[in-house]
Amino acid sequence: MRPGVPPGPDVAADGLAGRRVVIVGAGVAGASLAWAAATAGAAVTLIDSGRVAAQGASSVPVALVNPHRGRTARASDADLRGAATLWRWADALHARGYAHGARRDGVVRVASDERQRRAWEGLDGVRHVGPGSLGPFRLRHGGFVVDSGGWLDPRAWLAAIVAAAVADGARVHEGERAERIEGVPGCLIVHTTLGATRSADVVALCIGASPPGSLPFVPVRRIAGEVVLTPFGGVPHALAGGVYAAPVDHGPTATGSGGGPHLAVGGNHREPAEAPIRTEDAESLLTSARWALPTLGDEIRAVWTGVRARGSDPEPIVRQVAANVWFVGAFAGRGFLRAAPIAEDLVQAWTGLPRPA
Repeated sequence: MRPGVPPGPDVAADGLAGRRVVIVGAGVAGASLAWAAATAGAAVTLIDSGRVAAQGASSVPVALVNPHRGRTARASDADLRGAATLWRWADALHARGYAHGARRDGVVRVASDERQRRAWEGLDGVRHVGPGSLGPFRLRHGGFVVDSGGWLDPRAWLAAIVAAAVADGARVHEGERAERIEGVPGCLIVHTTLGATRSADVVALCIGASPPGSLPFVPVRRIAGEVVLTPFGGVPHALAGGVYAAPVDHGPTATGSGGGPHLAVGGNHREPAEAPIRTEDAESLLTSARWALPTLGDEIRAVWTGVRARGSDPEPIVRQVAANVWFVGAFAGRGFLRAAPIAEDLVQAWTGLPRPA
């Protein structure tokens, strides 16, 4: 096993040694898979039509690490494992000297009424809070804090993962789009727009909501969303619920909208994804967030928009779509929460796969 992310419990040391893995798409799914495969000894090639973390849903200004989702807030085993694996990866990145941008500072859920508060009283693994205030948060009916949750800077997280993958032997090619996959005796050939060919024993298509073109694909829904950046400081936890919010240290400055503490507030979703964002959509995010943050202002410094993929249900899709070709995606808002364990599981599944005929 190369020095890298601690392996999952079932990943054998150097289980992919000698295998060539080509990963198409350098968002959170592709980057996570690149590091997990490189750590397991594979010769990894990661290609992306743009730049790492510069486009698609993975370029969102902030991502929550929160397994207690939905109105019931009951965490699934898969989401709990996702959070635990992400923090394990964060520890491994920190140990290797990478600034990963993940902060385990907790996530707060605010009950919308007494009925919801009573339903949440039976939740395990959270810290229940009664009606009142929690820093800048107003909890009219109480709520709870997920102390094992937090948030991360997606750009820093993906940059750290890709850097670790490269240090473990992966090669990254930006500005290169995969056009088609050809099966030849002994391997797969990925043809790209640059006229390059990439030989592989296994190919992973982590293309999110991007049009598949001639690549094998799984039908997904394209859902658009937006995040507004507004001046606000002193938030000790991320906020989750109908809208979500977390501090950002990079977004406003990067977009030329001024420094100082800012909050990213997101949650609106539009279908079809091509529908334009309206001013009232962005403003409604701040209006909704004021239920929990009553002192939040109405100034919008910047607006991020992006498109994510979703399957027939909220669960991510991990599916073999051709011989030794896998589709990995449609995380439906769970990308940063679930990508790490899915990458570990897929690396284990690839161990011992026969080579293409």
